[in-house]
Amino acid sequence: MTSDFFCPDEVIFMESGYNLTVNKCIIKNFEAIKKLFYKYELNFYYMPYLDMDMNEVIAYRAPYLQPDKVNNKRWASDAFRCYLANAERSMQLPPCLIAKGPDDVVNAYFFSLGCESDIIPCFEEIRNEIYGDAWEGVAFASRLEEPDGKWHSPDETFEKDIENLMEDVKRKIDYLRYSGVSQWALEQLVKPELRLSRLVVTDDCKIILPDYNNMNIQMQPLVKSVYLLFLRHGGILFKYLSDYRNELYQIYDKVRRCSAPPVGMTDEQILNSIRLVTDPLSNSINEKCTRIREAFISRFDDDMAKYYYITGRRGEPKCIKLPRNMIEFKW
Repeated sequence: MTSDFFCPDEVIFMESGYNLTVNKCIIKNFEAIKKLFYKYELNFYYMPYLDMDMNEVIAYRAPYLQPDKVNNKRWASDAFRCYLANAERSMQLPPCLIAKGPDDVVNAYFFSLGCESDIIPCFEEIRNEIYGDAWEGVAFASRLEEPDGKWHSPDETFEKDIENLMEDVKRKIDYLRYSGVSQWALEQLVKPELRLSRLVVTDDCKIILPDYNNMNIQMQPLVKSVYLLFLRHGGILFKYLSDYRNELYQIYDKVRRCSAPPVGMTDEQILNSIRLVTDPLSNSINEKCTRIREAFISRFDDDMAKYYYITGRRGEPKCIKLPRNMIEFKW
């Protein structure tokens, strides 16, 4: 079987016909089977279930598609049969699991079931054969680094802080694959184009992407205010953030009055928040930039989202990459 399209963490059920007993067992034990493979960081795919929640996945990868244009394609368990090296044998393919082993070779693991209770032990045996018993209970070392005891400015730690704070978002995005969507199948359903949307800030401070089905990007008032500040300017150096304190206060004052319900903060609390986020010695700005990135990357693919959130190299102005002629303020 060709392996170019096959990801090393995918295990796919395949057959050329429809074995009623096997399919009933998979359907009845589907969640247990997924967990069984996920323990080894493997994703199990049952093709007839591939269209479940597919609208959400397609909308994430191609937010510019109109809902009525999304074609939910139903998949059968022989969808990958054309990739088998032995085309003649593939016409009479018994139930099997397809997986890429550590040697980068895609193998078929054939099996048969005497009764329903056989399926979990059977799939456990195949799982162990794919990667071996040595993978059982592997402990992954933490990626957290020990602090060096030195103080670092928000500009220096910008990317690292965002990477650490984005872990929750990454887990949310990984759910799209764990829910049963093969990377290869996603490519067949929709190949994302770099099609950017205009960004409109309405008179009531909503952030709308009209070319992404009028998507409304939601943020907390202070986070949104920081975003609108950067949206107004071509780029801002973190060390000069205090120069924008008054402007940020004016933006925040408008945003909080448009919020539903309005933000219940005293003037002193508002001023303290503004002072903190514009303090070049505070990490508050990196936290706000993380929340901004999350607002976009949780709605659509990062290949497009990166044009909308705040980015920038160390020592350079942080900015929003979206071309200025695609940004419209209506207030």
